[in-house]
Amino acid sequence: MLARFRHVSLLYGILAAVTVVLLAVQVPSVWTDVVEERHAVEAAAKRQATAAIDMLEAVHIQAMLHRNRIEDGDPAIDTLNGSMEQFSSASQGTKLWVFMGPKVLDFQRAAGETEIEGPRDAVDEAVVASRQPRQSFEGNQFRLSRPVVLGEGHAASPRCAECHTAMMDITKGEVIGGYGAAVDLTAPLQNWRSGLFRQIGEAIAILIGTLAAIYILLRVAALRPLTRLSQATKRLAAGDTDVAIDLDNRRDAIGAMAGALRIFRDGLVAKRKLEAENEQAQSELRYLASHDTLTGLPNRALFRQRLAEALAANDSSLAVFCLDIDHFKTINDTLGHAAGDKFLQIVAERLRAAVGLNGFAARLGGDEFALVHTTQSGVSAVDDLCQALLAAFKDRVEIEGRKFPLTLSVGIALAPADGRTAEELLQHADVALYRAKGEGRNTYRFFDAQMNEAIAERRELEGDLREAFERGDLELHYQPLVDVGSGTIVAVEALMRWQHPERGWISPAVFIPIAETCGLIVPMGRWLLQTACAQAAMWPGISLSVNLSPAQFRDRDLVPFVAATLAEAKFPAERLEIEITEGLLLDASLKPLETLLALKALGVKIAMDDFGTGYSSLGYLQSFPFDKIKIDRSFVSAIETNPSAAAIVRSVVGLGQSLGMTTTAEGVETAGQMAFLQGERCDQVQGYLLAKPQDPLRLTALLGTWRDGAFTTADKDMSLQATG
Repeated sequence: MLARFRHVSLLYGILAAVTVVLLAVQVPSVWTDVVEERHAVEAAAKRQATAAIDMLEAVHIQAMLHRNRIEDGDPAIDTLNGSMEQFSSASQGTKLWVFMGPKVLDFQRAAGETEIEGPRDAVDEAVVASRQPRQSFEGNQFRLSRPVVLGEGHAASPRCAECHTAMMDITKGEVIGGYGAAVDLTAPLQNWRSGLFRQIGEAIAILIGTLAAIYILLRVAALRPLTRLSQATKRLAAGDTDVAIDLDNRRDAIGAMAGALRIFRDGLVAKRKLEAENEQAQSELRYLASHDTLTGLPNRALFRQRLAEALAANDSSLAVFCLDIDHFKTINDTLGHAAGDKFLQIVAERLRAAVGLNGFAARLGGDEFALVHTTQSGVSAVDDLCQALLAAFKDRVEIEGRKFPLTLSVGIALAPADGRTAEELLQHADVALYRAKGEGRNTYRFFDAQMNEAIAERRELEGDLREAFERGDLELHYQPLVDVGSGTIVAVEALMRWQHPERGWISPAVFIPIAETCGLIVPMGRWLLQTACAQAAMWPGISLSVNLSPAQFRDRDLVPFVAATLAEAKFPAERLEIEITEGLLLDASLKPLETLLALKALGVKIAMDDFGTGYSSLGYLQSFPFDKIKIDRSFVSAIETNPSAAAIVRSVVGLGQSLGMTTTAEGVETAGQMAFLQGERCDQVQGYLLAKPQDPLRLTALLGTWRDGAFTTADKDMSLQATG
């Protein structure tokens, strides 16, 4: 019963739709015909009235031109009246009349005439007032009234003007009178209404016939298949993709619809499968976006989010820990990345175990980790956790059959005392971490306000350094390198200096690290190389030594820039000596060997600075193309007091001689140190005993007074005074 009702509803729905379509087509057509026919009736009436007035005006003018007198009973007037009556009788419902303007009426009344023809109604009065024709439809009648204006049309005749002007004081442009016509439209409108009913009847008959034919066709050929398709569509819409569609073998529109429905069903199945796969991929992407793939810990973004949520939802105190693996870079570079990854995974496991259910851990990047710990007992509970952390990392880590120490440095910030936002707490914990690393590592430190003051001072210095570099306030000083055998100045080392307007001279040990961390070191290094090469070109025979930091080796354009600088300054490449430290060689990502070989190809010399302070200096001497070894000042300064330091210096000098490398001793400050180095046949010396770093003008003067092989006390005093 319900299915049959649905069949009937579908059938009537289709018939209703067809009815709407047919009405949408027929109604405008019928309406257009009706309106056009009505306009035709009105246009015919207007033409009829206009023609009648034209005839009346012609007859009237001729009658007036042949008029013998102006009083009543004039034959011409009688003829005119007779003509109007005959025309009205012959034209089947058209009535004509003449009406006079104000001055003509006044003249007629003054003359005592009885046949006064004034305006019949408001339409005629409006025509006289406006001097314009007027028309209107009133019921079944069409009205047209037209004025006669002296000097226009037939009223332009001289005789007409003479008569009306002389006798009635009518001037050119004034209304003499007018003509009126009324056309009876009763019969035409009746015919129009009959046609309207006929057209409506024909349209209804066509509609009924069409609907009957469609009804029979739908009942016989389409209703049952369409019902089946409708049911299948509803099941698909409800999410049932197991619905059977077996009508797509028909070779008609229903078969095409069934085929399209089958394609839709198959597409829906594929779409659901794709959505499931996409949801799985999205879930994995969300996990990857919020977690570290190596350790499985939350990453920095998720850590910040959870920390912010914990701060907003937890009334108890929170402790934020920043942790670093001690000497991880050395471990990673020595044992390889696979071993480094193993270290990181072990750290993650131990951190999870240590923090338990009272917080969460995260890997922020590299060997940087962080913890959040919820505490009810204040600093004492945090201190206990720190002790537990350090204890958890006492056991050595075994990799490839070897055991290695694994220790942490930890910095802690407490909420709300050290900050109320995730950003503040992480920043302060990081500051405390650097304090722990600076005080021996394998320990922990709590943040305090003095640490924050140090950060503020560092930021202020960073801003001042940027301004100083942009204004060109940085200077270059040069310290001579003296050949031990001949006593001549053979080279100078370019050193950057900064005189702060308020703080005075700022040590390079202070502002160079700031430049490295804030990204200024590369542009500052470029400026130093360009300026130093241009100035050193004025000192013939003197080599130039320039320090390059690891950050400058990250610049892909380093080698082309050095080549361009040498060419621009016209400075020979063999006189340029680039100094690097062992820290650069530890970072394989910088490809140091590739860059050093490219610089050597230009003709530039390479020196290892601060030799002996790293972990594997001897290995680097064999792997990299060094031309010079610079012995660190920490060994030179202890020559006279520490036999071990003297032995190290003696060994390095001998090593340089064996490898064919020049050796330079840095930080020579006493005559005893100088005598020792001369005795060991060190190639070059550099230090305050010989000359301090000095500006280009004083260095030029010093080069002019220096005596080869005979560095006198007077020369020394002048050098120290010029730079002191």
